[in-house]
Amino acid sequence: MSSRLLLPVLLMAACGHTLPYGQTGPEAEALAHRFEHAVNAEAWARTGAVRFTFRGDTDHLWDKTRNLARIHFHHGDEVVLLDVAKKDGRAYRKGRELTGDERKKLVERGWERFCNDTFWLNPLVKLFDDGVTRSRAVDKHGESLIIHYASGGVTPGDTYQWFVGAGDLPRAWRLYVKVLKLKGLELTWEDWQPLSTGALIATRHKALGLTAVHLTGVAGASTLSALEPGPDPFAPLFASAAQ
Repeated sequence: MSSRLLLPVLLMAACGHTLPYGQTGPEAEALAHRFEHAVNAEAWARTGAVRFTFRGDTDHLWDKTRNLARIHFHHGDEVVLLDVAKKDGRAYRKGRELTGDERKKLVERGWERFCNDTFWLNPLVKLFDDGVTRSRAVDKHGESLIIHYASGGVTPGDTYQWFVGAGDLPRAWRLYVKVLKLKGLELTWEDWQPLSTGALIATRHKALGLTAVHLTGVAGASTLSALEPGPDPFAPLFASAAQ
């Protein structure tokens, strides 16, 4: 979760929520599978490449097959070509390749933004990742799934509470995360759009009725070449890189 989520609209919230007790076991596992089915996790697994813009200021191109990413920060016209698994890559500012500490800092920033922004893209396919605990709660708001990430991402230890909506699609989640002092902040999951592969992506998230996170230009395909015809945009990663 990125500190960029500390928007003024979120800080207007008068109070948060207390994380309810959740029970692990077969019912929690079944609920998690229902969420997976609702967003068509099988279609997501067949999606080889995704493109989207996060909150209007950062463009992402993700080659899921090779786990490579291109992150373009509009401000400063900075681009990172990232090998996600290695957390390493090449960095450019206004078309000039960076070296040394400048490169390292921008690559690290690109990796952090990749983790944050792609998590907002489709976290419901990460419910069964290693280090994830799933529990189920039922209260006056209905049935919910509590997900705790013991590892992974930029801020391991975060917890999320998902609320079931129509067709088992989540209608909202509550955030119990390190970067927010307000615990249990609730944001909606809405404006669902299908990729060409059939996977469903929520493109708008509201807090207090106002949009806090918005994804635009969302598109996906089975292969990178189908999504981005032409030369391989990640070719520089396989050439001799500047250090």
